[in-house]
Amino acid sequence: RLSLQRRSISGSGLQKGSHIVDPRTGRPVEGRRAAWVVTDDAATGDGLSTALMVMSVVETRDYCRDNDSLRAIVLTEEPGGGGEIVRYGDFSGLSRNDSRNQGA
Repeated sequence: RLSLQRRSISGSGLQKGSHIVDPRTGRPVEGRRAAWVVTDDAATGDGLSTALMVMSVVETRDYCRDNDSLRAIVLTEEPGGGGEIVRYGDFSGLSRNDSRNQGA
């Protein structure tokens, strides 16, 4: 559970098809299944969740590091299946029961 008082959460993902296109290559996004961001406003979050679908792991890490109010979760996709959940930013203080969610 997230406490989103005066915050917004936005998500982008590839449930079916390849509708998110990397503008640098003109090709559909690869290596990501979904991205969620917690920001101070919904408009910023909407754009950033899609941008994180296009960014590399290094670009995402650096962007989140340079924008310390941003929190993000990215679900990556590995060739042949599998993947991992990667968190960026400080999620402490956002959950209603921090003690139950540590390490999650």
